[in-house]
Amino acid sequence: MFGGVTFNKKQEESFANNLLEFSDPSTIDLPLIYKKLQKNHILIKVGDKVKRGTLVSKSASASAVNIYSPISGTVLDIVEKCDENGDTLPFARIENDGTNDSIKLPNMSVVDQIRIIKRMSDAGLVDKFTKDPTHLKYLSQMDRRLENLIINCVEEEPIVNTKHYLMTSHIEEVLKGVSYFALAGDVKNIYFIFSQKDTGISANLQKYQEILSKWSTKTIFASDKYPADNFKIQMQLATNKILKVGEVTTNFGTVIEDPMSCFALFNAIDNNQPLMETYMTLYGVDSDKNGIVLVKNGTIVEHYLYDIYADKLEGFVKQIVVNSMMSGCAVSNAQLSIDISMNAIMFLSEEQSKQEVELPCIYCNKCANVCPMKLMPMWIDKALSNNNVNSAINQGAMTCINCGCCSYVCPVRRRITQRISVMRKDLQEKKYE
Repeated sequence: MFGGVTFNKKQEESFANNLLEFSDPSTIDLPLIYKKLQKNHILIKVGDKVKRGTLVSKSASASAVNIYSPISGTVLDIVEKCDENGDTLPFARIENDGTNDSIKLPNMSVVDQIRIIKRMSDAGLVDKFTKDPTHLKYLSQMDRRLENLIINCVEEEPIVNTKHYLMTSHIEEVLKGVSYFALAGDVKNIYFIFSQKDTGISANLQKYQEILSKWSTKTIFASDKYPADNFKIQMQLATNKILKVGEVTTNFGTVIEDPMSCFALFNAIDNNQPLMETYMTLYGVDSDKNGIVLVKNGTIVEHYLYDIYADKLEGFVKQIVVNSMMSGCAVSNAQLSIDISMNAIMFLSEEQSKQEVELPCIYCNKCANVCPMKLMPMWIDKALSNNNVNSAINQGAMTCINCGCCSYVCPVRRRITQRISVMRKDLQEKKYE
C-alpha cells in the first residue's frame, strides 16, 4: 500500500510490559503553556502552595489547554526555558513536599455527549500530535455527526512500547475511554488498527466486547513497515480516504485517538483525575531499566538520567532523544522538561548517536522507493539545499509526514527530513509575525 521501511533484527528491540519504578522528582518544571501562540491565564505565583490536581494554568484561547500540577508542594519560581522544539516558554518550578495531597475534578452525575466534551476540556486532555485541546475535534463536529473513530494501536517504531503496555495491562480502562470518545463523537463505527505482529493483543478485545456493544467495531491490521502509525495512512486503511494537504480527518467525519488518550479520558471521567501524568517508553543504552514509566508532567529529563546511570554518567550518554528515533528530536541538555505530549525518552551512546558526514546526493532513488507519501525526496532536498522554498513546496514538501524514512535509507546521509522540518517551522513563524 505504501513504501516505508522494515527495521532489521538488531533494531527491533522490544521490552517487556513491565512498569519501571522511580522515585518522584524533588522538583519539576511544569509547562504553563504547551506551545507558542497558545494563551493561558497563569493562576499561581512564587511562594504559592499547590496540591496534586491544582489548576495552575487556565486556557484563555480556543487552542490552549488547562494544565494541572502533578505534585503537591511550593512554587519556587516562574522561569523561561526552551521546550523540545527550541521555543522559549514559561514554566513553573515546583518543589515536591512529598505529602501527595490532592484534589480532584467534580463527580460527573450524568455521562452524555455534552458533558464528556466538557470534561475533556476541563481535564486538560491534549492531542499528542498537535498539542491542541482534544475536545476541539468533537466540539467542532456537534452539528454534524461523526461517522468513524479510529484507535491507533500501532507503535511508532519497535523501540517504543507504550501502546502495547496499555493494551495489555490496562485494556479495560482503555476500552471504557474508547466508549466515551465514541459517545462524544456520536460515531457509528470504531476501528482498531494494529500492526500485523500484534494479533495476540488484538485478540484480547474479544473479552471486552460488551463495553463497545453499542457500536460497529472492526479490527484492521496495518503493514509491519514503519510508519504505519501515521494518521494519513490509518485514515486510508479505515476509510479509503486519501487526505490532501491541509485536510484533516474531521473533514470526513473521522477522529483518531490512541490508547493513552483513551486511558486519560477514562481517568478524567471515572476517577475525576485531570491529565497530569502519562505513560512513556524509557530506553537507555546498556541499562537494565528499559520499559514503561509513568511520567509526571514537567519532570526534568535529568531525573531519570541520574537514576539510571549514577556514577558512570560522565561521558557515557552522548545524546538524548524524545518521542522516537526516526522522527523525534535530539535535545541539547538534560534540563528539558518532559510534557504529557511525549511518547518516549531515549539515552543514546556515542555509537548510536554518531552523525555521519553528509555527502552530495547520488540520485539512487532509494528515498523515493520508501516514501509512504509517494514523493521524490531527492528533489525536495535539492530545492531546500539551494534555499528554493517555493520549488520544494511544488515538489510536495508540505505533504511530507516527517517519518524520516528517506533520511534513514539514504546511503550518503542526506538530512532531508531535518531540512523539511526547518522549512515548515520557518514558514509557521513567518505566518504569525
